[in-house]
Amino acid sequence: MWIGRRGPNVGKLLDGTKQVPQTPADFYPLRCDAPTEAIMRSIRWRGLVSPGGALSKQSISREYRKAKEARDV
Repeated sequence: MWIGRRGPNVGKLLDGTKQVPQTPADFYPLRCDAPTEAIMRSIRWRGLVSPGGALSKQSISREYRKAKEARDV
């Protein structure tokens, strides 16, 4: 899957097997299985980024861990 990291696509998730972003530099590629993808899709990414901001790899990892732990409880 791809996750938008900046610009108008910030937080947008694309299916990596069916879609390739028009501007790959605006997205991070992620390899994940179905359960991980479901967790990633449950996170409200746009709400985590200030206007004009960008998602970092660290913030993606942190939010994923928090969402995963909340599901496992």
